[in-house]
Formats: sequence, structure tokens, C-alpha cells
Amino acid sequence: MRRYGRLLAAFFSNCVAREMIFRTHFITSLIGGYGWSLVMLLFLATVVQRVQSLGVWQLPDIYVLMGTFMIVQGTTQFLLEDNLWQISSYVREGTLDFILTKPVDSQFLVSLRFLKLPALGLLIPGTVLVILGARMPLEPLDLLLYLAGVAAGVAIFYSIGFMLATTTIWFVRADMGGLVYGLVDVMRFPADVFPRALRLTFTYVLPLVFIASVPTQTLQHRAGLATPLAGMMAAVVMFGLARLLWRFALRFYSSASS
Repeated sequence: MRRYGRLLAAFFSNCVAREMIFRTHFITSLIGGYGWSLVMLLFLATVVQRVQSLGVWQLPDIYVLMGTFMIVQGTTQFLLEDNLWQISSYVREGTLDFILTKPVDSQFLVSLRFLKLPALGLLIPGTVLVILGARMPLEPLDLLLYLAGVAAGVAIFYSIGFMLATTTIWFVRADMGGLVYGLVDVMRFPADVFPRALRLTFTYVLPLVFIASVPTQTLQHRAGLATPLAGMMAAVVMFGLARLLWRFALRFYSSASS
């Protein structure tokens, strides 16, 4: 674990150095991230405040939901966005050969090699929204379960994206990025607003409700202990499936040197 920690620190250092070379691009990307956050805040101010509630979700719950979604999305973009959609180019150009010969886990390398630093800008407004909407008193256990739920949401987001990106080993020119974000973007809304069939699908088939809705329910005292634990279990299962699919897909990869 220390070895992989040092690698991740080296990746971060290299990415900071790269961003500082192109400071203007870094600043404009950061501003773009804050611009997206501002749009979400305007949405809350002009629409959600007029509605006041969506089903059993009150305005403070919706603030926490939106903030949690921003935190999960900012974290996944920071860690993954500049990595997953390059897998198809690795396959097309044959550079996956070099990754597979490195003395490090190939999934780790293709997932975390490049870090998107401007995406961290989403964490600040997301955290502010969560603080504004959190129901008091905030118990330490609720906060701990909320943070564990956010980590589970990041793992689920990553696993779904990685599995779709892995399919480009077979479908080299397929663009899976839009599909992933199209699926996950629906989770900025409360799960209760969807029809029963979709709620069941987003719970048991693609466990998207655990990305933002379940952590929000935990922090807002609207979920028992079993619900966040189910989210953690879903994250473990999805990560395991992503791991198995990657190993399976590599059996079909034709090396550029073969």
C-alpha cells in the first residue's frame, strides 16, 4: 500500500507541474468548474425554492443532495476523467502494451495516472451546500456514515465508468463517456421522483441511488443503519465486477507487437 501511495503522490506532483506550465488553461478550467456550480446554485435558487419540496424531500434535503452530488462528481472527475476515456486510445495506438509490462497493477495505472486538478473546484460549493442543508444536531455516527456513503458513491461511479471504458477493448471507437455521465447525472435529483420500475433498476441493477441519495438520507436522519451499509456492499460488489471484467477483457487484447 505504501508503494501505491508513493505512486499516487508522484502522479499528483507531476500533474501539478504540468498544470503550472499551462497556468491559463488551469485557471480557465477552474473557472469553468465554478461556473457549472453557479448554474446548479441558480437552479436551486430559482426553481427548487419555489417548489419547496419534491415528495418527502424538503428544501434542506435537496441542498444536501445537490452538494453531495457535486462532491462525488468533483472527486471522480479529479481522479478519473483524464484516465478512463484514454483506454480506447491505448488500445488503438498499442500503448497499452507498455502499461501491461510495468511492474504495477495495470488497472491502477490506467485509472489514476492523470489527475484533473481543476475538478477539485466542485468540492468547495458542494461542501457549502451540505453544511447549509444538514439537519442538526449532527451526530458523529451520522457524519461517519455519510462520509463512508460518499466514498461508496465514488467507488460505484468509478466502477460503472471503468466497466464501460473496458468494453472499448472490444469496441475500440465507442464513446462511453457521454453514456456514463448521462446515467449518473440523473442522480442529482431525489430517487423518489422516479417511477417504481426505475427506482428498482437504480437500486438493484445499476445502484445509482447510492451515489448521492443514500448518503443524503443518512445525513438527514432519514435512513437506518442498514441503508448506508447496503451502499458500501454495493460499492464492493461493483468494484469487484469492474476488476473481473478488466482481467477478462485483457485476455482479448491483441498486443501491438503480436
